[in-house]
Amino acid sequence: MTAVATPVRGTRVTRAVGLVAVACALALAAGCAGPAGTDGDLTDDWAAMPAPKPYQPTAPACFTDDLQASIRLPEPVDCQRGHRMETFFSGTFTGADAARTTTPPTGSAERRRAFEQCMTATTTFLGDDWRNGRLELTMTVASQQHWEGGGRWFRCDLVVRDENGYGDIATRVASLKGTLAGDRPMARGCNPATENAANRIEFKPGVPCTQPHDAEYAGFFVAPDGAFPVDTASNKKLADDGCRGVVAAYTGLPNDRYLNNRTGYLFDYFVAAQWALGDRSVGCYVWPRVSVSRSLKGAGPGALPIK
Repeated sequence: MTAVATPVRGTRVTRAVGLVAVACALALAAGCAGPAGTDGDLTDDWAAMPAPKPYQPTAPACFTDDLQASIRLPEPVDCQRGHRMETFFSGTFTGADAARTTTPPTGSAERRRAFEQCMTATTTFLGDDWRNGRLELTMTVASQQHWEGGGRWFRCDLVVRDENGYGDIATRVASLKGTLAGDRPMARGCNPATENAANRIEFKPGVPCTQPHDAEYAGFFVAPDGAFPVDTASNKKLADDGCRGVVAAYTGLPNDRYLNNRTGYLFDYFVAAQWALGDRSVGCYVWPRVSVSRSLKGAGPGALPIK
């Protein structure tokens, strides 16, 4: 703890100030003039202080904070150091979206339009749709306090999710820029996986599809706009029906009643917070129920016969 010295307000200080005041009064009474070359006005030659600008997040920038970070982030760190979140885009509400008196609420059209900008920006930043990577895209909007102070910002953030089946946030030591282009180091692909005692699939780190693996990413399904499927059964059915078509198209299999006899498939669940932003997607994986050492993309009925 740093000690802070506090001035002692004593009689000697009061007297000193009083003497200075008397001296100044006597000087004025005697008609004293200011120094040569001055007009005695101490303010007319000073430049006006600039009007304070509303806070705007810095982008691109990396932070040690995760998704629970405060609305106003601390100082960024070098992206070559360990960090848990990367702000890649900082936008501003404009036009009618900025004219409202309160910050746009969750699920509002204003927030969805802002999130569309995040999705467009992330494709440019990463080199492909973020949903094809082991990534999560989120958006933070100016608080009501910031909004009342003139802030109209929104911030687009990316985090990496561990491939452990639990969605833990990973720590990185490099920027995510361009990681879904070229050799695509952050792309979803083929994973060894096991089913635990609770019938939960646990993914292990990705491997080349020529090495033994149990699951292969097939793409993502985007549900039609509408009410969020609150109960687990309707959430699962919507994801199941959607991923069924994604997996059939990816593997070159007919999407008929025999699909489940050829291969299984895995899918994520829809998340309410993402749905409210306009992200109604889930990831879909081929699950052939046996370990394979090849990609099943376009494999067709010959490689995946009815069992």
